Amino acid sequence: MAGDSRLSARFGADTTDFKTGISAISREIRVLESGFKASTAVLGDWTKSADGLEQRAKSLTDQIELQKEKVGALTVEYERIVEAKGKDSVAAQNALIDLNKQTAALGSMENELATTETALNEMGTESEDSSKQVEDLSTKTEDASTKFETFQGVLKTAVGVIAGVAAAVVGLGGAIAGMVLNATNAAGELVDLSIKTGMSTTRLQELDYVAKQVGTSTETITGAMARLTRGMGAAQEQSGEFAEKQQEAYAKVQMLRGEFGLAPIK
Repeated sequence: MAGDSRLSARFGADTTDFKTGISAISREIRVLESGFKASTAVLGDWTKSADGLEQRAKSLTDQIELQKEKVGALTVEYERIVEAKGKDSVAAQNALIDLNKQTAALGSMENELATTETALNEMGTESEDSSKQVEDLSTKTEDASTKFETFQGVLKTAVGVIAGVAAAVVGLGGAIAGMVLNATNAAGELVDLSIKTGMSTTRLQELDYVAKQVGTSTETITGAMARLTRGMGAAQEQSGEFAEKQQEAYAKVQMLRGEFGLAPIK
């Protein structure tokens, strides 16, 4: 280390220059430390922030370089005193104490730097894990959405099948009812009533069943239906007549508007 150009540039040959150089290095280290504290004050607990850990690692790296320079200078000074006054001299022992203190301080800085870099790496790993978890969650969400769409399709198909089965059951019930009704088609009274009303025997048998359920007779129901049919026919005829009258009135209005020079109604 005696030939280190940096030490030669910072420290002179005499004791005054040496002490001045050591003081200058200590001051630079304090400036770095205070600057770090000032820049991370807004972060609160900077150990839980990636930015805080990065700033600490940078500050420690710079401080370690200066501390190494200080330890190097103290080593050179200790060796010089040992050579001049002996290893057991008071001056040599005091120099060794200073050297040991600064060497310990250097070791503490290096240990803190290693811890800081480990924490920063772990935080980066956690961030990557979180990112991967988000990606996995996104993938799972997409899969769930796809499965839900598939389920919807299956559900629609199932509903269609159920509807088809229900229709088949209704059809089967109708077929069975038809078989029961067809079995009595030969009844003469139904045939006569069918001729009178114009309704099929099957329809009449259905009405007969309904009439029994409500406590009346088939004749009453068919009579009412006949009256309803006649009323509907009359209403339809009247509706047709009304439409014709309306058309005639509309035509007259259009003609009058034309005679008075007015635009036709659209």
